[in-house]
Amino acid sequence: MYYDLVTPDEAMRNCPNKVPSDQCQILVAFWNSDEGKNGVL
Repeated sequence: MYYDLVTPDEAMRNCPNKVPSDQCQILVAFWNSDEGKNGVL
């Protein structure tokens, strides 16, 4: 599985404008979790 190695701060700065910042924080936290990196929901 592809995983782009960026820091959470970099991911937050690159979050699309149409995604609310609170939701982006949740997504970034998930993407950086073991579950997110392994594609487990």
